[in-house]
Amino acid sequence: MRLLRAELTRQRSDLRELKADVGELARIQYRGGLLPDTLLALTTSTRRDALRNLSLVHSAHHGLTASLRRVQRNTVDLTEAQRKAMAGLRLLRTLQQRQAAAKRDIQAKLRRARALQEAQARRAVTPCRDGSAPVHRDLSSLLFPVRSRNQWVLPVQGYVLSAGFGAAGSHWAHRHTGQDFAVPVGTPVHAVGAGVVVEAGCDGAFGNNVVIRHGNGYYTQYAHLSVLRVSVGQSVGPGDPIALSGNTGNSSGPHLHFEVRVTQEFGSAVDPVIWMREHGVTF
Repeated sequence: MRLLRAELTRQRSDLRELKADVGELARIQYRGGLLPDTLLALTTSTRRDALRNLSLVHSAHHGLTASLRRVQRNTVDLTEAQRKAMAGLRLLRTLQQRQAAAKRDIQAKLRRARALQEAQARRAVTPCRDGSAPVHRDLSSLLFPVRSRNQWVLPVQGYVLSAGFGAAGSHWAHRHTGQDFAVPVGTPVHAVGAGVVVEAGCDGAFGNNVVIRHGNGYYTQYAHLSVLRVSVGQSVGPGDPIALSGNTGNSSGPHLHFEVRVTQEFGSAVDPVIWMREHGVTF
């Protein structure tokens, strides 16, 4: 861009000089009475003077014409250079805007990744009330799909629905991410569908919990349990017993926290009531 600007400056300087030369030629012709040619020739005293004056006039005309052509060519070149310079500046601004947008997107993704990592770290070190071992995660189920059974069931029986998805309150940092089933401690908890257990153990605020990956790519979580009856990597079917309900973790009373997620990680939950209804189960 610096070279382009320097070339534009040079061409503008040449154009000013050419215009000055043209103006000077015009002034000389006007002051010397060189126009028109025939009038100058008739007023000369001799034929030799007339021929000489006509030659001077023709030379002046030729120089003026050449200068005008140079002015025109330089004007065209300058206009084209200015057009290219403006196009280059517009392209440069567009590239800068795209780079800024890409940088903002990367920074936002980094912030979300750090927040998720910090949340996982906090949850991993928070003990359950009954002193159970920390949660274990199994990533092998991401590589080996589970068998799919087109059958879905309720996670517990004899329940009362309490806090629903998206509810606000002091018990949650933002909004409630699942559906709570108020049941007594020791109520059997069942897998809602076929899948593979990818988490089983203590998970901080969720207390003792189980997470199952299903064949359709979704995950279900069962939290605040008192007793676990499955282990990581175990395959389960619809209605299979996986735990007993409890009051572990950040819980205000005995209940089952049931959650449906798009991924295995916290923060990807969807409304479990709507999701289960779409799979033929109503609460």
